[in-house]
Amino acid sequence: MNILSFLKRPKNPLIGIDIGSHTIKVVEFARSSRKGGYFLNLIGRGRLPKGSIVDGAIKDSPQIAKILTGILNNLHSRLKKAAASVSGYSVIVKMITVPYETIEEIENNLIFEAENYVPFEIEEVYLDFSPIRINKGQNDNEKLQDTSPDADANKKDKSQSKTEIYLVAAKREIVDAYAELLQNVDIIPAVIDVDGFSLFNASYKTYSGLDGINIFLDLGASKSIFNIVSKDGLLLTRDLSIGGNILTKEIVSRLNMDYEDAERIKIEGTDDRELFKRVSSIIEEILSEWISEISKAIDFFKANNDVNSEIKAMYLCGGSSLLKGIDKYFKDALGINTHIFNPFHNIELDRKIDPAYIKAIGPQFAVASGLALRMEDDNSL
Repeated sequence: MNILSFLKRPKNPLIGIDIGSHTIKVVEFARSSRKGGYFLNLIGRGRLPKGSIVDGAIKDSPQIAKILTGILNNLHSRLKKAAASVSGYSVIVKMITVPYETIEEIENNLIFEAENYVPFEIEEVYLDFSPIRINKGQNDNEKLQDTSPDADANKKDKSQSKTEIYLVAAKREIVDAYAELLQNVDIIPAVIDVDGFSLFNASYKTYSGLDGINIFLDLGASKSIFNIVSKDGLLLTRDLSIGGNILTKEIVSRLNMDYEDAERIKIEGTDDRELFKRVSSIIEEILSEWISEISKAIDFFKANNDVNSEIKAMYLCGGSSLLKGIDKYFKDALGINTHIFNPFHNIELDRKIDPAYIKAIGPQFAVASGLALRMEDDNSL
């Protein structure tokens, strides 16, 4: 099995399992009777003890397996194959240009190209790639469309042919640990994806009608996923070192507060006006630092793209998107229309699932939803 089966989509349904540093999220879809639609069949989550996942690496496999088993048993899923994802410092996703025209050529030369970009020993990583192209429905060995500014010149001179790809490298020990974890709970790891691609899959499937260039930002506990997308595909994906744990730790440190109380007040607020004022001041200070990191990512994109790179809107998801008023804060600070992204938008719900519950927790399930949507045998990028 090719563990890093990026964008090679199985035809059969998969359980989407997002093992984050704070929470495990599980989603199962089915195809609905509506053409091209999806049906949310099962959804569940479980809180992980602190330190279970650190920088994307599994640190307490038995405890994670126990919690995941409890979620799966409670959901009574009949599926035995799953898609999970990896992230962190041991995962490299980089857009590069290679001098090849076909999938076969890229596959045959990927190791040699990767040695120029991967900061690990090649023997220590799994490698994969995704072609960046506009035309769809091509056979694997047909020529990929060259979208570079000098495409016409390249057609005249075959020796100058170039193809842009996403090069993906993930340390074998990290990928193998996630695969082994799933096997330990009697689940077959059919796909191990990358968080950024999974977020893109969720946004592309549920908000495919968006015009222009848009940002999807998954604000997690220990890090965040920053994607810039258009109707043509994923234009940029990167991890940002911002997350909800930073907020909670600052509140705990500055106010000498219990961690669980700080986590609760951060999200729900408090009737104590003085305490609320102090907590709000800390949150605003940290959010201003987040804005700085996001602005740098936007500036990087604009500096490296020839297309009209004006950002039309930003969509927030992840646990930290539940902070009250964060969408308005981001809109005012960045000057970009900002909304909360619900990955279950336009998706039918099983009758046993409460719509109000989905509305409340939906933004936390973007990556899990993108993983579960990998059941379709198509090409999204």
